[in-house]
Amino acid sequence: MQRGKRGDPNYRQITAMVPRDLALKFKARCAEKDEDMSGVVEEIIMRWLQDLDEDSSRKTDVTATVFLRLLAQGKRPSDTEVVEAARASDVQMKELLMLRDRLFPNSREE
Repeated sequence: MQRGKRGDPNYRQITAMVPRDLALKFKARCAEKDEDMSGVVEEIIMRWLQDLDEDSSRKTDVTATVFLRLLAQGKRPSDTEVVEAARASDVQMKELLMLRDRLFPNSREE
């Protein structure tokens, strides 16, 4: 019977090529701090993924804010701005285009 992470079906092994010096420093620091290398790598990956999610969230907030600011200022968002707002949100592009066109019925993109 296998024990530990290697035998746990909830874990998968990943492999990465890094410079030799980096690998040696990483291994030495983990040993100095009595840290499991897999645990450190897992924490680094989780932080990296969280940072990506936060960056994506910030972009969504900025794009949605720009779109709403244009509407609030009485300015017709361009098709590109509508597409970006739709991509950054859970709102369908068609719905945003219809909203824009209802608010600006006689305006056309130049």
